[in-house]
Amino acid sequence: MVLLLNTVIDDAMHLYGLVRDRLLAHRTYAGILEEKKRCLRLNYAGQFHLDVLPARPAFWPGSTRLYVPDKQLRGWLVSDPKGYASWFLGIAEGERDRTLAKTEPLPELKSAEEKSLLQRTVQLLKRRRDVYFDGDEDSPASVVLTTLAARHYRNQPTLLATLVDTLELVWAEIQRTQDILAVPNPTLPQEDFADAWDVNSYARFVRFVRDFRAELVRLGSSQNMENVADQLAEMFGEQPTNAAYREYGKRLQARAGAGRLYVGLAGVSTAGGRKAVRPPPFTPYGS
Repeated sequence: MVLLLNTVIDDAMHLYGLVRDRLLAHRTYAGILEEKKRCLRLNYAGQFHLDVLPARPAFWPGSTRLYVPDKQLRGWLVSDPKGYASWFLGIAEGERDRTLAKTEPLPELKSAEEKSLLQRTVQLLKRRRDVYFDGDEDSPASVVLTTLAARHYRNQPTLLATLVDTLELVWAEIQRTQDILAVPNPTLPQEDFADAWDVNSYARFVRFVRDFRAELVRLGSSQNMENVADQLAEMFGEQPTNAAYREYGKRLQARAGAGRLYVGLAGVSTAGGRKAVRPPPFTPYGS
């Protein structure tokens, strides 16, 4: 979340400190606040967090660029969160007309079906990262994963195909790169989202991509639903996997009740052919 303050404060660390102190003054936030390089992170339960990025206008005519404080530099960096969001949505949603409000509240939560394949791919990349790194500071930044996913998006037909294709293309880019991979901001090329990587943290990112690719290959070759569930739980955690399976069971049950679920030679489907037969009532988890 970008906290845009209409101020002309010249000292970047002063602005950062003002926002930090305001959050620390709140009893709820004080116990979950973590200072990061450019933002202030609120760590909620269940591995959820909210990044608050202090910013001030850059006052460039016709530009959405901002100045953001950088603790390492102890000065300002130019960034363009709004331009970046527009770039990402342009890829995720195609050329569909959309209106960006002058002041943007937090967006309403969308169901999985309402999100694009690219948006869901990014969600899975970030979730696998969270489980894989388990809070380690070497964890790749969300904006790095988001940018790489959008950069390599090729309109695959399914979520699994999109995720596999993304990782294959990222892996190919890694193999072509002799040094540490750069991930420039597409709307502000001089800003490298991966500038925090050193040799060790980059090596861990490379292993993450390699391991995730291998896991998805195994997942794609699995024929047993129980094995699939176990693999998904290992990759993304038991709680979200169980929730997804419960939702899947509810949908199958609803379709079965509506007479739109059939079992044919190709397995379960929602439209029957001449050789399809209606299945018995569906009860998730054998209950």
